[in-house]
Amino acid sequence: MHFRLLTRPIAGAGVLLLSLLCAFMPLSAAAEQNIAQSPSTKTKKPGVSPKKLNFGQLPPLMPGVPRTATIRNPSSMAIDISSIASSDPEFVPSANCVGSLAAKSTCVVSIVFTPTSDGKKSAKLMIASSASSKALGVKMTGAGKGAPVMTAASCPIPSAGACPESGPPTLLSLIPSSAVVGGPAIPLAVCGCNLTASTAVQWNGAGRTTSFVSSNQVNASIPPADVANVGVDKVTVSAASVVSAPETFFVGSTGGTGYAELVINQESNDIVNDPVNQVIYLSVPGAATTNGNTISVLDLATGQISTSQFAGSNPDALAISDDSAVLYAGIDGSLLWSVFRVGSPGRTGRAPHHGSHPRDYGCQPVSAGRNRDFR
Repeated sequence: MHFRLLTRPIAGAGVLLLSLLCAFMPLSAAAEQNIAQSPSTKTKKPGVSPKKLNFGQLPPLMPGVPRTATIRNPSSMAIDISSIASSDPEFVPSANCVGSLAAKSTCVVSIVFTPTSDGKKSAKLMIASSASSKALGVKMTGAGKGAPVMTAASCPIPSAGACPESGPPTLLSLIPSSAVVGGPAIPLAVCGCNLTASTAVQWNGAGRTTSFVSSNQVNASIPPADVANVGVDKVTVSAASVVSAPETFFVGSTGGTGYAELVINQESNDIVNDPVNQVIYLSVPGAATTNGNTISVLDLATGQISTSQFAGSNPDALAISDDSAVLYAGIDGSLLWSVFRVGSPGRTGRAPHHGSHPRDYGCQPVSAGRNRDFR
């Protein structure tokens, strides 16, 4: 009896032990599989190189040549670069790498050093990402020495919606936008959108020394030879063979701080600007000593009257269509409107107007096929 009483719980325990082993064996196999797979799914941390950047020695207020640091994402998953900042405002990084960085890819940050005074300078570039709680760092050094040099102004921050999130470089403005003829070299601030370290400034199609400041500003050095003649020059930016629409830079015969002007000895009743063809039209009265009873063309590129077209007796008020295709002139001597097509000499015809001295009227583009030409 004693033997039987002992063997039953032992047998029951054996059954229980066997059941537990069978239940745990699949879990152990799954755990081993997870352990085997974990190295391939582990997120690799991003890196940056080089760890140090030396910008050399520069005169105070002179921006140096951009240096670059490359951010690497070796992981099989995209990461988010949340911020790129410098501990010293004399070292300015670009913001082009802020955002998503694709798996197994790189992004290049450009940094411009501009010393504000003499002495050694040092700073740290800090790159924060979603892949690590610790920011990536690059040590930056440089020095300022010598007499301060003239530098370009700072571009205003573009208003909301002024710049697309991506695309080719575009221009918004120039600082300054004018100069007096025969002046010294000009540090030109070129303000725009989607500017990069590879963006180049062109003056009438010819490249000029360019330094990167930010995605909204590059600076260019304009030599005295570029402002040696009165006229209007065209400034563009280019990158990857894409050239922006131009902004104009005016060189006047006289002027002062922040402005330039051109004195033209030509009497006129009215003037109107043609932004497409970069000229100004003048209505010259019959009593004028030169070009009387004409619509005369002031060529901004030369600062001279380039041509004159007879308009009738005492042309007065002028207006131009939005597309710069049609010019309207009120002729006081005949109480008529004269309509000219911009292009080559000619007048489309005349129409009566109300009042002897019209000063305010509207106009709309007219089909080119209905007009003769004016140039």
